[in-house]
Amino acid sequence: MTLSIRKNMFAHLCQGLICALLFSAMLASANDVLAAASQIAPRAEQSLLLDGQVVGKRLVVVGERGHILVSEDAGRSWQQRPVPTDVTLTSVYFINDQLGWAAGHDAVILRTDDGGLTWQQLYADP
Repeated sequence: MTLSIRKNMFAHLCQGLICALLFSAMLASANDVLAAASQIAPRAEQSLLLDGQVVGKRLVVVGERGHILVSEDAGRSWQQRPVPTDVTLTSVYFINDQLGWAAGHDAVILRTDDGGLTWQQLYADP
């Protein structure tokens, strides 16, 4: 193999490697958006809330920016719960007083096993 062919092959290999690294960085930044946790907001109860369910004596509602709010006093006051995503949540469903799921944009699925007080992310569409 001549030196010029080797240099040309090396240049193509470097270009391919650079493209792969750029593509990998784009995917990582897209996943970072999904990995952002919901921010605790002082007026979260005034945000767009899209679904809710009565869970025993508790109310659990979900909405934009990954907000999940819980009321222990029939909706007179609300406490925002920490959530591992900030995408809009559109539905919440409990099968008993403890076990429930919330789902939303980007195919996010969350699970709780303590009545909505803590949430874990099960799935998000990469």
